[in-house]
Amino acid sequence: MLSEFIFEYTTATTVIMLALIASLLLGAYSFRRYLPLNALSLYLAIIRVLFLAFLIWCLLLPSLRQATRQIIKPRFLVAIDTSRSMQLTPREDVTTRWQVAREILSQPWTRVIGAQADIDIHPFDVEPGSRLRLTDIADVTADGEATHIRSSLRRIIDRYRGQNVEAMLLLSDGVDTRETTDEWASEDWPFPIYTVRLEPPGLWEVEPDIRVDAVNTPRRVVVGWDTELSAVISGQGTGGAMIPVQLLKNDELVQEIPTQIPEGGGAREVLFQLRHDNVGQHTYTVNLPALEGESNTNDNFFSVSVLVTDDRNRLLYVEGVPRWESKYLNRVLQANPLIEPLSFIRGPDGTFLTYGTRGSMTTDMTERELSFFNILLLGDLSAEELGEERAANLVKFVEDGGSLVLLGGPKAWGRDGYAATALQRLLPLRSSTHAQPAEGRFQVHITDDGLQHATMSALRENRDNLPPLLSYFPGGELSAGATALAKVEDGGTLQPLVAVQRYGQGKVAAFLTDSLWRWQLQPGEQDHFANFWNPMIAWLAPTEAELDEFQLDLFADADQIFMGESIVLQARMGSREETALRGLSASCELVAPSGRRIPFRMTPQTVTTSSGRSLPGFAFEVTPEESGMYRAVATATAENDAVESAPFSFYVRPFTPESIPRPINSDVLTALAESSQARFMDPQDVNAVLSALKMDADDEERISFRSLWNNWWILLILVSLLAIDWTTRKMKNMA
Repeated sequence: MLSEFIFEYTTATTVIMLALIASLLLGAYSFRRYLPLNALSLYLAIIRVLFLAFLIWCLLLPSLRQATRQIIKPRFLVAIDTSRSMQLTPREDVTTRWQVAREILSQPWTRVIGAQADIDIHPFDVEPGSRLRLTDIADVTADGEATHIRSSLRRIIDRYRGQNVEAMLLLSDGVDTRETTDEWASEDWPFPIYTVRLEPPGLWEVEPDIRVDAVNTPRRVVVGWDTELSAVISGQGTGGAMIPVQLLKNDELVQEIPTQIPEGGGAREVLFQLRHDNVGQHTYTVNLPALEGESNTNDNFFSVSVLVTDDRNRLLYVEGVPRWESKYLNRVLQANPLIEPLSFIRGPDGTFLTYGTRGSMTTDMTERELSFFNILLLGDLSAEELGEERAANLVKFVEDGGSLVLLGGPKAWGRDGYAATALQRLLPLRSSTHAQPAEGRFQVHITDDGLQHATMSALRENRDNLPPLLSYFPGGELSAGATALAKVEDGGTLQPLVAVQRYGQGKVAAFLTDSLWRWQLQPGEQDHFANFWNPMIAWLAPTEAELDEFQLDLFADADQIFMGESIVLQARMGSREETALRGLSASCELVAPSGRRIPFRMTPQTVTTSSGRSLPGFAFEVTPEESGMYRAVATATAENDAVESAPFSFYVRPFTPESIPRPINSDVLTALAESSQARFMDPQDVNAVLSALKMDADDEERISFRSLWNNWWILLILVSLLAIDWTTRKMKNMA
């Protein structure tokens, strides 16, 4: 240990010395001038000199610096596989892999390396366990239902990041139940990883067996996309025969591709091309017909669920009897590439004519039907035709973020129109308008607010040269919070023509005219009609941020598990912060392969998305009791409002690969050793190889500081000297 005194003061030494000399001279002069030369004066002078000395000592900030050198032993890691496959053996007279691993840990190399390094043992199956010592390994059993070698090694490495790790010994059979290929073993590793052949080669009898190891494909796609579905097929004992790989869509065979697996075993990747023409959720199953003599067929199929959505905003237009407005508006809507319109126009016999893909949609406007649309246009409908239930559903539709356009007409803007329904709450107009429109030639003026609004972007250059309208509905007054984007001039006064406002999380637009369609007939000015409607539709369409904030996303960290394993389903409400989630509750309904519905209450907690971002949300853990495809839908509720997530599906495989009799995966163990600059060893070579390793310890210097002034006894001396000086002067009646 090396020690030295240091002074940490920052004031110049010259200044401190001059202050010390000045203090001594001033003290000497005072004593000589005012005190007699006797023992008492000398006593007081000594006390003050001592006080001054200790004060100067504190001002210099002295410390004691001590340097010590410490030898830090490196670490040698042992990762031991505790999954059930470690209990396998090709014959009864052959020692199991687990017994071989235990014997390796009792060899003399542990004492040789233990004298040079700290040996840390980490058991693992799905994830690594706590650190153990050699004496603890007797209590460890191999009963894990799955093996995640790659992820477990990475987690162990992360635990020792920044520490001196010389090497690792991996005692595993190399069977990873998560990874679909063996390429991961050739990745870069931060230190040598020694592996061991835990059973003699060539002892396993090859039984005919083929299996689907994994299926990968995008789980959420847009209608019209072409995607690939990749299936990893493996097996052994096939006799070199061609194996038909079948792809079923919703239990119907759609494709079949033959492949071949070598007699000695191996894996092949088969690619299917998928065309997504229909919106909805579809189940794809990869199936392998059983080989002759194959006894284990539980792994011959694998299913995934794909949700096909539409990236365009969906628009619903419901109109009364056909009119010129609906004719030309339908043409503009059908030509707009940003939306997918569906129009219902009432026919002469009362039935509705449809334009666009109708599917199962009706004019009932139920909450479920409205949830498929982002924008809804209402034409000339009376309160009776609309109905109170539809009106109430429309109010909730807007509150939840939908956009509503009220085109209106004599029925809609009359006394028995929109204002006589629940829609009155969201109308941008406070007072009712007249049932009959005013007719004439009315000049259109874009207001100052309209000039700043996105809906009028294409009309700004022609603001003073817009075609006149031949009708409008007078008497409308703006509601509080509403904005007039355009007005018409009638008798020297300006009357609202187009009014918009936000209501809840949605938008509402009202049109007080039924002759806007005439812009389409103006010679040379037909573009005005489309230039008005296309920006209006773009503004009404919710932005990605708006959709994200009010969208419930349901996800999990895996989309396939084995029987007996658990899965954690997580949900988040858009990008809202934790304070915005107060008052929300969430539940999830799980539909089992048998059709049984299982409700769960989700618990509020922080969830981590696939991008690594942590957000407030909800989660619950479930252990499925039957194999097959599961479908889950989450619902977030606040008071009377509810938001439903898109379905999330996961597949429960009916078996665990840990129970399949098969040899060790020596390819993985060899690749791990070679890529990390280590060796793949036979058990009889382990002791010699590991005992020959040299562990380099770190020689680390540690510096410590001890203050020599900031101590209680220094403060006690200073206070004591002051007290003695003051007491002495008081006792001798000195000033």
